[in-house]
Amino acid sequence: MKVFKVKVLVSLKENLFDPQGKVLEDILNERNFSARNVRVGKLIIFEIKANDKDEIEKTIKEKFSNLFANPIIEKYELEIEEI
Repeated sequence: MKVFKVKVLVSLKENLFDPQGKVLEDILNERNFSARNVRVGKLIIFEIKANDKDEIEKTIKEKFSNLFANPIIEKYELEIEEI
């Protein structure tokens, strides 16, 4: 088995208002930083043993996607690299 680093980037779906993003955008603009469409999310990083990337993606999508993100309001992206 190989060891992989998995990064799960979770954010609100695009069609939903992001109140944290709006607050951060307002603060940035108050400080003369021209920010637009600021979104705030979370990043989950872990290492896992598996045979290949496809196995990890399949397992996460089938069994654990609800653990990382609320599918009603959030989306997630996976980044998987062998270490």
